[in-house]
Amino acid sequence: MTTDFLKNIEQFKELQKNVASYAARLNAVVGNGLSPVIKEQADLAVSSLDTATRYSEQLTQVESPQELMEAQQALAKELGENFQTSAQNLLGLQAEMGEEFKSLLQEGMEAFTPEHLREFLKED
Repeated sequence: MTTDFLKNIEQFKELQKNVASYAARLNAVVGNGLSPVIKEQADLAVSSLDTATRYSEQLTQVESPQELMEAQQALAKELGENFQTSAQNLLGLQAEMGEEFKSLLQEGMEAFTPEHLREFLKED
């Protein structure tokens, strides 16, 4: 009875070690992936603010409705281009991180299934 109990404790410790290792790798992938995403979002915000500030000065100095429309169109175009560039960068980051994240999730789904855990606990 005591040896079974000790065996279960050892198995549980081994399982905990496996889970902790997996969680650490998963957190590293998520953490490494979030930093560039946050930076990209911050860069877009700064770029948009700079663009809007630059055009706001222009908009206050227009002398005709035609100039106002042209300035508004140029502002909308530049903001749209900034957004499009940022969206493309984010899609690239998603593609880079996605495969690594997907394989890690697959590994976790295979390693920690109820069947696998039952087998792990049955081992002598």
